[in-house]
Amino acid sequence: MSIQKYSRKIIVGLIVYTVILIVIRLLFGFADVFVQNQVYLGQMQNYNDTYAAILVLENLRRYRPAVYFIILAAFAGFVVRETHKYNKQFKGESNK
Repeated sequence: MSIQKYSRKIIVGLIVYTVILIVIRLLFGFADVFVQNQVYLGQMQNYNDTYAAILVLENLRRYRPAVYFIILAAFAGFVVRETHKYNKQFKGESNK
């Protein structure tokens, strides 16, 4: 694998990582707004469903850093794997 191919893979991985983070952030944002709207509507109508909506929102907020960490760990694993493959091939060529 050439340095250009390695660089291309890392850049593509970075772009994919960035797109995934943006999508996850948008989904969390929409969920936050949706749950807040449901809570406000529930308070106006005096439903007991507002408590369940608040619990869902708190769970989303609690697990948000864990989701970001898992995505970051997956990207770091991708970079480490590609670097290992590149170094393995480079060492194999130098030993011949």
